[in-house]
Amino acid sequence: MHFIGIIAQNRSTVQEIVNYFLAREKYSILFICQSIDEYKGLPAQNRKKADIIFVDTGENYFELVQQLKYLKSVNFHYHIVMLSSPAQPRAGTIGFIDKNHIRHTLESCFTGDIHAIFGENKNQDVVEPTPLLTNRETEVAELVLKGFTNKKIGEALYISTCTVNAHLRKIFSKLAVKSRTELAYRMINL
Repeated sequence: MHFIGIIAQNRSTVQEIVNYFLAREKYSILFICQSIDEYKGLPAQNRKKADIIFVDTGENYFELVQQLKYLKSVNFHYHIVMLSSPAQPRAGTIGFIDKNHIRHTLESCFTGDIHAIFGENKNQDVVEPTPLLTNRETEVAELVLKGFTNKKIGEALYISTCTVNAHLRKIFSKLAVKSRTELAYRMINL
């Protein structure tokens, strides 16, 4: 049995997810919260028991990153799926579902073994320490998390896009990542 948690305010979004999983034997809805604060009020055993949590990105993307860090601190093994709209930035999302196509996306994702879908590896217990980033590299990485383009990062930090590219190459190398999405995932899990 896999337990599902939902943190979202939109009732139709929640209802669509609930209807999908209630029709399947291997899944059970563990909790539905309208906000991260409501989630924090749940009993600890309910918070830690969920396997998959659907989180509505809302409007404040930076706040969402902080919420994801909190969720990962509660249970590092959570599989978090973002509910997003096509217009919102997606840097930092490990998986996202377009709110306009929830049912279709769920059917595409959850027809196989959940461990295969999320790439879970039970033998991987050791987490290697992350190399330290310089202050500037950290600033660049945080702006990537907010969904900034290289040009916007350069404008925000008063540096050229070539310098932004150089910082990103160093960051990618230090964190052993190959994309902005992997970078965001790594930063969220620091």
